Amino acid sequence: MSPNIHQASLQDFAHLPALIFKLARILQTQYYKQSEIETALELVCGIERESLVVTVLI
Repeated sequence: MSPNIHQASLQDFAHLPALIFKLARILQTQYYKQSEIETALELVCGIERESLVVTVLI
């Protein structure tokens, strides 16, 4: 399977917070309790749009 790589657009940006939260929950479960992950995610304020360079894999 070969990923289709494209330059991210402003429409992609709207989906990033949900993707980041989902991946954090999945990838951190082997290291932290679910309650710890949720507490950490509550502290996330957002994504700094000006400094973000994203490659979206579809």
